[in-house]
Amino acid sequence: MGREIGRDEWAEIRRKEGRITSDDWRTTPPLLSYQGEISRTCAAHSVTFVEKSRRTGATFGAAADAVLRSGAQRAAGGMDTLYMGTSADMAREFVDASGGWARRLELAITVQDEVLFDDGSEKGIKATRIDFASGFSVVALPSRPGCFAAGRASSSSTRAPSWTT
Repeated sequence: MGREIGRDEWAEIRRKEGRITSDDWRTTPPLLSYQGEISRTCAAHSVTFVEKSRRTGATFGAAADAVLRSGAQRAAGGMDTLYMGTSADMAREFVDASGGWARRLELAITVQDEVLFDDGSEKGIKATRIDFASGFSVVALPSRPGCFAAGRASSSSTRAPSWTT
């Protein structure tokens, strides 16, 4: 059986783990340390890969960066954010997490819906997106390698991707 601990000892344990909310909640980081690291990595690199398992909170950290980046004006470093998960459900989860961050940060969203990403094929790719007042979007795509086969969508394409709602 465990020993009894007091309130101060409990607070100290949680403080060391980075899990205690300070008296002034504004000084408490909104992300856990590894979530913050994911967000910083996304901000520092054009492409970020994260090996993760379910329910680790990695999506939450990446979504925070996506909203800060896509909600900003171009002069402040704003740009579109593309997310690719392992399924359409993960894509929707990412956009939902991004929507939550947008509400918390009070960034104006003009549209949140499912769209077809025009990859040049007859069917297109079903995607979920949020459009911000900045003019940029967070777009989440399912990971289907066939969607990006040669001759369809590619990074060397001269044609800009378009959306069909």
